[in-house]
Amino acid sequence: MFDNVFDLHCDLPTAVYIDKKPIDSNDCHWSVDKIPFRCFTQFFATYINQTTVKNPFSYAKNMITAFKNEVEKTDGICLAENMTDIEHNQKRGLNSAVLTIEGGEALEGRIENLEYFYKLGVRLMTLTWNFENELAYGVMENKDTKTLKPFGLKAVNKMETLGMIVDVSHLNEGGFWSVAEHASKPFAASHSNARSVCKHKRNLTDDQVRCIVDLGGIIGLNFYPVFLNGSGYADVTDILRHIDHFLLLGAENNIMLGCDFDGIDTTPRGLENISKLPFLIEVMQKNHFSDDIIAKIFQNNGKRWLNSIPF
Repeated sequence: MFDNVFDLHCDLPTAVYIDKKPIDSNDCHWSVDKIPFRCFTQFFATYINQTTVKNPFSYAKNMITAFKNEVEKTDGICLAENMTDIEHNQKRGLNSAVLTIEGGEALEGRIENLEYFYKLGVRLMTLTWNFENELAYGVMENKDTKTLKPFGLKAVNKMETLGMIVDVSHLNEGGFWSVAEHASKPFAASHSNARSVCKHKRNLTDDQVRCIVDLGGIIGLNFYPVFLNGSGYADVTDILRHIDHFLLLGAENNIMLGCDFDGIDTTPRGLENISKLPFLIEVMQKNHFSDDIIAKIFQNNGKRWLNSIPF
Protein backbone atom coordinates (compact mmCIF):
# COMPACT_ATOMS: atom_id res chain seq x y z
CA MET A 1 0.00 0.00 0.00
CA PHE A 2 2.35 2.74 1.27
CA ASP A 3 5.91 2.45 2.53
CA ASN A 4 5.47 5.12 5.19
CA VAL A 5 2.26 6.91 6.21
CA PHE A 6 2.58 10.25 8.04
CA ASP A 7 0.18 11.60 10.70
CA LEU A 8 0.76 14.94 12.42
CA HIS A 9 -1.26 14.49 15.62
CA CYS A 10 -2.01 11.74 18.14
CA ASP A 11 -2.58 12.13 21.90
CA LEU A 12 -1.49 8.65 23.00
CA PRO A 13 1.23 9.97 25.38
CA THR A 14 -1.46 11.02 27.87
CA ALA A 15 -2.74 7.43 28.12
CA VAL A 16 0.83 6.16 28.45
CA TYR A 17 1.66 8.63 31.22
CA ILE A 18 -1.61 8.74 33.16
CA ASP A 19 -3.06 5.28 32.56
CA LYS A 20 0.22 3.39 32.06
CA LYS A 21 -0.93 2.07 28.69
CA PRO A 22 1.71 0.22 26.65
CA ILE A 23 2.14 1.22 23.03
CA ASP A 24 2.72 -2.21 21.52
CA SER A 25 -0.89 -3.32 22.14
CA ASN A 26 -3.72 -1.54 23.96
CA ASP A 27 -7.40 -0.54 23.77
CA CYS A 28 -6.57 2.98 22.56
CA HIS A 29 -6.95 4.32 19.01
CA TRP A 30 -3.20 3.93 18.39
CA SER A 31 -0.85 1.02 19.05
CA VAL A 32 1.96 -0.62 17.12
CA ASP A 33 0.01 -3.82 16.53
CA LYS A 34 -2.81 -1.86 14.86
CA ILE A 35 -0.59 -0.27 12.20
CA PRO A 36 -1.88 -1.43 8.78
CA PHE A 37 1.02 -0.12 6.70
CA ARG A 38 4.63 -1.16 6.30
CA CYS A 39 5.78 1.87 8.28
CA PHE A 40 4.04 4.72 10.08
CA THR A 41 5.50 8.07 11.13
CA GLN A 42 3.42 9.45 13.98
CA PHE A 43 3.76 12.84 15.66
CA PHE A 44 2.81 12.23 19.31
CA ALA A 45 1.47 15.16 21.34
CA THR A 46 2.21 15.90 24.96
CA TYR A 47 -1.09 17.56 25.83
CA ILE A 48 -1.32 20.09 28.67
CA ASN A 49 -4.77 20.36 30.29
CA GLN A 50 -4.81 23.95 31.50
CA THR A 51 -7.70 23.36 33.91
CA THR A 52 -5.97 20.61 35.88
CA VAL A 53 -2.20 20.89 35.39
CA LYS A 54 -0.57 23.25 37.89
CA ASN A 55 3.08 22.79 36.91
CA PRO A 56 3.03 22.44 33.10
CA PHE A 57 6.79 22.34 32.59
CA SER A 58 7.29 19.43 34.99
CA TYR A 59 4.15 17.71 33.72
CA ALA A 60 5.31 17.92 30.10
CA LYS A 61 8.85 16.82 30.99
CA ASN A 62 7.57 13.81 32.92
CA MET A 63 5.10 12.78 30.21
CA ILE A 64 7.74 13.03 27.49
CA THR A 65 10.20 11.02 29.56
CA ALA A 66 7.60 8.32 30.25
CA PHE A 67 6.64 8.12 26.61
CA LYS A 68 10.24 8.00 25.40
CA ASN A 69 10.92 5.16 27.82
CA GLU A 70 7.89 3.28 26.49
CA VAL A 71 9.01 3.73 22.87
CA GLU A 72 12.55 2.64 23.63
CA LYS A 73 11.40 -0.66 25.16
CA THR A 74 8.88 -1.45 22.40
CA ASP A 75 9.76 -3.49 19.33
CA GLY A 76 8.85 -2.11 15.91
CA ILE A 77 9.10 1.60 16.68
CA CYS A 78 11.91 4.10 17.27
CA LEU A 79 12.11 7.76 18.14
CA ALA A 80 12.89 10.16 15.30
CA GLU A 81 14.18 13.73 15.52
CA ASN A 82 14.60 14.46 11.81
CA MET A 83 14.01 13.05 8.33
CA THR A 84 17.32 11.18 8.44
CA ASP A 85 16.04 9.25 11.47
CA ILE A 86 12.67 8.60 9.79
CA GLU A 87 14.31 7.32 6.62
CA HIS A 88 16.75 5.18 8.62
CA ASN A 89 13.86 3.66 10.57
CA GLN A 90 11.92 3.05 7.37
CA LYS A 91 14.83 1.19 5.77
CA ARG A 92 14.81 -1.14 8.77
CA GLY A 93 11.03 -1.59 8.57
CA LEU A 94 10.48 0.40 11.77
CA ASN A 95 7.80 2.93 12.63
CA SER A 96 8.83 6.39 13.80
CA ALA A 97 7.68 8.41 16.82
CA VAL A 98 8.17 12.19 16.69
CA LEU A 99 7.66 14.09 19.95
CA THR A 100 5.51 17.26 20.10
CA ILE A 101 3.94 19.51 22.73
CA GLU A 102 0.32 20.68 22.59
CA GLY A 103 0.25 23.91 24.58
CA GLY A 104 3.06 26.46 24.94
CA GLU A 105 2.24 26.89 28.63
CA ALA A 106 4.72 24.02 29.05
CA LEU A 107 7.42 26.70 28.70
CA GLU A 108 6.11 28.58 31.76
CA GLY A 109 7.22 31.83 30.11
CA ARG A 110 10.89 30.86 29.95
CA ILE A 111 12.51 30.83 26.51
CA GLU A 112 15.31 28.57 27.73
CA ASN A 113 12.71 25.84 28.25
CA LEU A 114 12.34 25.63 24.48
CA GLU A 115 15.96 24.57 24.25
CA TYR A 116 15.37 22.06 27.04
CA PHE A 117 12.45 20.44 25.22
CA TYR A 118 14.31 20.51 21.91
CA LYS A 119 17.21 18.62 23.50
CA LEU A 120 14.64 16.19 24.92
CA GLY A 121 13.56 15.48 21.33
CA VAL A 122 10.51 17.72 20.82
CA ARG A 123 10.24 18.81 17.19
CA LEU A 124 6.84 20.58 17.00
CA MET A 125 4.89 22.73 19.43
CA THR A 126 1.26 23.83 19.25
CA LEU A 127 1.44 27.39 20.58
CA THR A 128 -1.82 27.21 22.55
CA TRP A 129 -4.56 24.80 23.36
CA ASN A 130 -8.02 26.41 23.41
CA PHE A 131 -7.23 29.12 25.94
CA GLU A 132 -4.75 31.87 26.78
CA ASN A 133 -1.22 31.21 27.90
CA GLU A 134 2.02 33.22 28.03
CA LEU A 135 2.40 33.08 24.24
CA ALA A 136 -1.03 33.83 22.81
CA TYR A 137 -4.81 33.36 22.96
CA GLY A 138 -6.71 30.17 22.21
CA VAL A 139 -9.41 29.90 19.58
CA MET A 140 -12.24 29.27 22.06
CA GLU A 141 -11.91 32.54 23.98
CA ASN A 142 -13.74 34.88 21.55
CA LYS A 143 -10.63 37.05 21.33
CA ASP A 144 -10.20 36.71 17.58
CA THR A 145 -8.34 39.99 17.07
CA LYS A 146 -5.73 39.47 19.79
CA THR A 147 -2.28 38.92 18.31
CA LEU A 148 0.64 36.92 19.65
CA LYS A 149 2.04 38.23 22.90
CA PRO A 150 5.66 39.45 22.96
CA PHE A 151 6.77 36.12 24.46
CA GLY A 152 4.87 34.33 21.71
CA LEU A 153 6.79 36.22 19.03
CA LYS A 154 10.03 35.46 20.84
CA ALA A 155 9.09 31.79 21.06
CA VAL A 156 8.26 31.55 17.35
CA ASN A 157 11.62 33.05 16.48
CA LYS A 158 13.45 30.70 18.84
CA MET A 159 11.54 27.66 17.53
CA GLU A 160 12.57 28.50 13.98
CA THR A 161 16.17 28.98 15.07
CA LEU A 162 16.19 25.60 16.78
CA GLY A 163 14.39 23.80 13.96
CA MET A 164 11.15 23.18 15.86
CA ILE A 165 7.91 23.34 13.84
CA VAL A 166 5.41 26.06 14.75
CA ASP A 167 1.86 24.66 14.98
CA VAL A 168 -1.17 27.00 14.80
CA SER A 169 -3.99 24.52 15.50
CA HIS A 170 -6.05 25.79 18.49
CA LEU A 171 -4.65 29.32 18.00
CA ASN A 172 -7.04 32.28 17.64
CA GLU A 173 -7.24 34.11 14.31
CA GLY A 174 -5.20 37.12 15.41
CA GLY A 175 -2.46 34.81 16.60
CA PHE A 176 -2.58 32.90 13.32
CA TRP A 177 -2.02 36.07 11.33
CA SER A 178 0.82 37.08 13.67
CA VAL A 179 2.55 33.79 12.92
CA ALA A 180 1.93 34.24 9.19
CA GLU A 181 3.46 37.73 9.35
CA HIS A 182 6.47 36.97 11.50
CA ALA A 183 7.40 33.37 10.72
CA SER A 184 10.21 32.94 8.22
CA LYS A 185 9.58 29.22 7.64
CA PRO A 186 6.49 27.16 6.68
CA PHE A 187 4.32 26.29 9.67
CA ALA A 188 1.68 23.65 10.41
CA ALA A 189 -1.96 23.42 11.39
CA SER A 190 -1.45 19.89 12.64
CA HIS A 191 -5.09 18.90 13.20
CA SER A 192 -7.56 21.39 11.72
CA ASN A 193 -10.35 21.16 9.14
CA ALA A 194 -12.15 23.63 6.83
CA ARG A 195 -14.54 26.10 8.44
CA SER A 196 -16.46 26.57 5.19
CA VAL A 197 -17.47 22.91 5.44
CA CYS A 198 -18.07 22.84 9.21
CA LYS A 199 -18.52 26.13 11.05
CA HIS A 200 -16.51 25.37 14.14
CA LYS A 201 -13.97 27.87 15.45
CA ARG A 202 -11.31 25.17 15.61
CA ASN A 203 -11.44 24.91 11.83
CA LEU A 204 -9.53 27.10 9.37
CA THR A 205 -11.10 29.87 7.31
CA ASP A 206 -10.56 29.89 3.56
CA ASP A 207 -8.17 32.82 3.94
CA GLN A 208 -6.13 30.89 6.48
CA VAL A 209 -5.98 27.86 4.19
CA ARG A 210 -4.86 29.99 1.25
CA CYS A 211 -2.21 31.59 3.46
CA ILE A 212 -0.82 28.20 4.50
CA VAL A 213 -0.76 27.14 0.85
CA ASP A 214 1.00 30.34 -0.21
CA LEU A 215 3.62 29.96 2.53
CA GLY A 216 4.24 26.28 1.81
CA GLY A 217 2.82 25.02 5.11
CA ILE A 218 0.84 21.90 5.94
CA ILE A 219 -2.65 21.04 7.28
CA GLY A 220 -3.52 17.80 9.08
CA LEU A 221 -7.04 16.44 8.52
CA ASN A 222 -8.81 16.02 11.87
CA PHE A 223 -11.19 13.05 12.35
CA TYR A 224 -13.20 14.50 15.25
CA PRO A 225 -16.90 14.39 14.24
CA VAL A 226 -17.58 17.75 15.91
CA PHE A 227 -15.01 19.33 13.57
CA LEU A 228 -16.21 17.33 10.57
CA ASN A 229 -19.92 18.15 10.60
CA GLY A 230 -20.76 19.78 13.93
CA SER A 231 -22.31 16.69 15.50
CA GLY A 232 -21.11 13.74 17.53
CA TYR A 233 -21.56 11.40 14.56
CA ALA A 234 -19.70 11.35 11.26
CA ASP A 235 -18.53 8.98 8.57
CA VAL A 236 -15.89 8.91 5.86
CA THR A 237 -17.97 11.06 3.49
CA ASP A 238 -17.61 13.96 5.94
CA ILE A 239 -13.82 13.70 5.66
CA LEU A 240 -14.11 13.64 1.88
CA ARG A 241 -16.07 16.91 1.94
CA HIS A 242 -13.22 18.62 3.76
CA ILE A 243 -10.65 17.15 1.38
CA ASP A 244 -12.71 18.36 -1.59
CA HIS A 245 -12.82 21.87 -0.16
CA PHE A 246 -9.10 21.96 0.56
CA LEU A 247 -8.44 20.84 -3.01
CA LEU A 248 -10.76 23.58 -4.29
CA LEU A 249 -8.56 26.08 -2.43
CA GLY A 250 -5.40 24.77 -4.08
CA ALA A 251 -4.13 22.72 -1.11
CA GLU A 252 -3.38 19.54 -3.07
CA ASN A 253 0.21 19.60 -1.85
CA ASN A 254 -0.58 20.92 1.63
CA ILE A 255 -2.90 18.39 3.28
CA MET A 256 -2.06 15.19 5.13
CA LEU A 257 -3.38 13.20 8.08
CA GLY A 258 -3.72 14.81 11.50
CA CYS A 259 -6.29 12.35 12.83
CA ASP A 260 -6.30 13.41 16.51
CA PHE A 261 -6.61 9.78 17.58
CA ASP A 262 -6.63 9.31 21.37
CA GLY A 263 -7.45 12.99 21.73
CA ILE A 264 -11.07 12.61 20.62
CA ASP A 265 -13.94 10.82 22.36
CA THR A 266 -15.71 9.72 19.16
CA THR A 267 -14.46 8.79 15.71
CA PRO A 268 -16.10 8.62 12.27
CA ARG A 269 -17.93 5.37 11.61
CA GLY A 270 -15.55 2.88 10.06
CA LEU A 271 -12.46 4.70 11.37
CA GLU A 272 -12.42 3.55 14.98
CA ASN A 273 -8.62 3.35 15.21
CA ILE A 274 -5.53 3.42 12.99
CA SER A 275 -6.09 -0.15 11.79
CA LYS A 276 -9.12 1.16 9.88
CA LEU A 277 -7.24 3.76 7.81
CA PRO A 278 -7.23 1.53 4.68
CA PHE A 279 -11.03 1.91 4.72
CA LEU A 280 -10.62 5.63 4.06
CA ILE A 281 -8.35 4.80 1.13
CA GLU A 282 -10.94 2.35 -0.25
CA VAL A 283 -13.73 4.92 -0.07
CA MET A 284 -11.55 7.57 -1.70
CA GLN A 285 -10.72 5.16 -4.52
CA LYS A 286 -14.41 4.41 -5.07
CA ASN A 287 -15.13 8.11 -5.35
CA HIS A 288 -13.36 10.62 -7.58
CA PHE A 289 -9.97 10.76 -5.84
CA SER A 290 -6.96 9.80 -7.91
CA ASP A 291 -4.21 7.52 -6.66
CA ASP A 292 -1.90 10.54 -6.78
CA ILE A 293 -4.09 12.58 -4.42
CA ILE A 294 -4.47 9.66 -2.03
CA ALA A 295 -0.72 9.09 -2.00
CA LYS A 296 -0.12 12.78 -1.32
CA ILE A 297 -2.46 12.83 1.67
CA PHE A 298 -1.24 9.60 3.23
CA GLN A 299 2.47 9.80 2.46
CA ASN A 300 3.98 12.13 -0.09
CA ASN A 301 2.91 15.55 1.23
CA GLY A 302 4.23 14.77 4.69
CA LYS A 303 7.49 13.46 3.34
CA ARG A 304 7.94 16.34 0.90
CA TRP A 305 7.07 18.99 3.49
CA LEU A 306 9.37 17.63 6.17
CA ASN A 307 12.18 17.45 3.63
CA SER A 308 11.55 21.08 2.67
CA ILE A 309 11.94 22.53 6.16
CA PRO A 310 14.84 22.39 8.64
CA PHE A 311 13.48 19.32 10.43
